[in-house]
Amino acid sequence: MSNAKKIIIAVIAIAVIGGSMWLVISLGMNANKTQSTTQTNQTNDQTAAATITYTSDGFQPQTTTVNSGQTVKIANSSGSDLEFASDPHPTHTLDPELNTSTIASGSSTIITVTKKGSWGYHNHFDPTKRGTLVVN
Repeated sequence: MSNAKKIIIAVIAIAVIGGSMWLVISLGMNANKTQSTTQTNQTNDQTAAATITYTSDGFQPQTTTVNSGQTVKIANSSGSDLEFASDPHPTHTLDPELNTSTIASGSSTIITVTKKGSWGYHNHFDPTKRGTLVVN
């Protein structure tokens, strides 16, 4: 095989490999943008059936009632982090669908509740701050 043919094959191989890498990287970046947008829209745009607000004094209201399948917004206006968690502390096993990751002060999250019953919850970081969620 002549040197010219080897060079042409090498250039084509580099172009194919480079193009494939560009495609994989750009698809990955677009997937991450879509995921972030979905999470932001779910938190900010979804209308909740009820809102539970955490303040420096605790949860307001103390008891909240919603229907199964509805959403509840957990808003943190306490000035410190909140980890909304089902009883009992520290295992949070009573109703795990209530358990959230850390919610920074000034932020909120939305949860969907499906398990019917009366569920105690608390702030994992301060388990003396408590409330009750009733799901019909």
